[in-house]
Amino acid sequence: MDCNAENLEAKIEKFRKYYFKGAGNLLFDIFIAAEAVLKFPDLRSKALEDIKKLQNSYFQNYPKVNFDEIRGDDDFTPLFVIKNLNCKFESKINEFVKEPSKNSKNEIRDYMVTIMHVSYLYRNSFKQALNEIRKIPRYENYNVSIIDWKGQKWTANCI
Repeated sequence: MDCNAENLEAKIEKFRKYYFKGAGNLLFDIFIAAEAVLKFPDLRSKALEDIKKLQNSYFQNYPKVNFDEIRGDDDFTPLFVIKNLNCKFESKINEFVKEPSKNSKNEIRDYMVTIMHVSYLYRNSFKQALNEIRKIPRYENYNVSIIDWKGQKWTANCI
């Protein structure tokens, strides 16, 4: 096997292992539920309950990243940034649940958007590694499977 192909396969496996398919949907659903808390008082308790469930789904399913394994590789830098953002994001969600306000909802939105943008950098590096390995003879159809937070299997072409 080509040394370059071996290295790319190992890197792609790391990308696959730490890729969170569906994270953006969960983040967006948290924000939508926060909107509902403020706009529909009669749905407030249900929407707050939904936020907690979505928050649990997001943080329980977020990949457990071995940061020592990826330290020093620029393609994985977004995971370090997201780790820090997630701590602040979770704190903002908890603040909102405790005392809902337009300001705290907007902070949830801002963290959601930022996490999603940083996630795109990671996803793009993943796609780039896949494109690189597919340029190598006998790897033209190379692909990996990703399992989303609901347990559904996807190919890397769907990231």
